[in-house]
Amino acid sequence: MDNSQNPIEALINSGLAKHFYRVFEVPLLFYNGADVKNVAAERLKKKGLPAYPYAVARTAGYVRTQNGYKPNTLLRRGLYGGLSQDSKLTYQLNMVPVTTTFEIIMYVQDFPTVRKWGKQWLMSGTRNDLNFSVTYGIADIDIRVQLDENVNVPPREGGATEVKEYQLQSNLMVQGYMSDPLKRAQVVDTLEVELDVVRDLGLRGGEVTLMTSMKEYTVPTVVEVPVKVYVTDSTYVHDQPVASSAWVITHNLAKYPSVTVVDVSGNQVSAAVNYVNNNVVIVTFASAFAGKAYLN
Repeated sequence: MDNSQNPIEALINSGLAKHFYRVFEVPLLFYNGADVKNVAAERLKKKGLPAYPYAVARTAGYVRTQNGYKPNTLLRRGLYGGLSQDSKLTYQLNMVPVTTTFEIIMYVQDFPTVRKWGKQWLMSGTRNDLNFSVTYGIADIDIRVQLDENVNVPPREGGATEVKEYQLQSNLMVQGYMSDPLKRAQVVDTLEVELDVVRDLGLRGGEVTLMTSMKEYTVPTVVEVPVKVYVTDSTYVHDQPVASSAWVITHNLAKYPSVTVVDVSGNQVSAAVNYVNNNVVIVTFASAFAGKAYLN
C-alpha cells in the first residue's frame, strides 16, 4: 500500500521507532495496555530481537498546536496527492497539527547500560537527534521530537536470585499531525492551500508556481505530477449607485477578470468589456443604469 494511503499518525509513529533505534540502538514498542513485559517479549521474539534492552512508549496525551498557520485550512481543504495507478484518482489529505506526549520506559539488565542510555538521552535531546520527516502524499513533512530533560532511574525489581532489571523513565513530545480518513477525488491540476500553509509545512523537492491575486511565487515542493498551486483567488464587487452608460472600475486584482453586471433589481445586463490594464476595466452599455459588477 502506498504510504500516502495511511493515516499520518501511523507514519509518524513508524518514523519515530525507526529513528529511536538509530539513535539509541534500542527497539521502541508502542503499547498502552497491561502486562507490558509479556506483550513486549512476544513482539521482540516475532521480530527476532533479544529480550533486552527494549523501550515501551505509552501515549500520555494529545494537544492541538498552532505551527504558525491556521490548522482549519488543512482540515477544510486538505492537500491533494498520491495518484492511483491509472492516474484518474487522487487522495485528499486532511490534517491537524498535534503534539503527542509519550511516556518512555526503557528496560535494561545492567547498570553500565543505564548510565550509557541516560547520557545518550540528554545529549540527543540537546542535539535534536530524533527530528525526522515523513512523506505523506506530495509533501515531505518535518516532525520535531523534544526529549524531557529528566531521566528517572528507580531501584531494580526482584531479589538477588531473579533476573536483574532496571527501568529508566522519561517523556518525549512529538510535534506532528493527525489526519482524517482519506477521501478519493478525481485528479485535479491545481492544489488549493493558503500561502502560509505551504511555507510552514516546508514543502520541498521540486518547483511549483504559487499564484496570489497580486504576486507570483516559485517555491520548492514535492510533486508527483507537474502542478500549479493557487492560493484562494480574489474577487471584487463594484457598486455603481449613479446611473451611467460607462462604468470605470478599478479592481486591483492584477489580472484580467471575468465581469458579470446586474441592475438594481438583480437582472443580468449585457455589456461590452474593455480592459485598460490588469487592474482597470471599462464596462459600457446601450443605456445608462445603476447596479453592481462582479469581477473574478
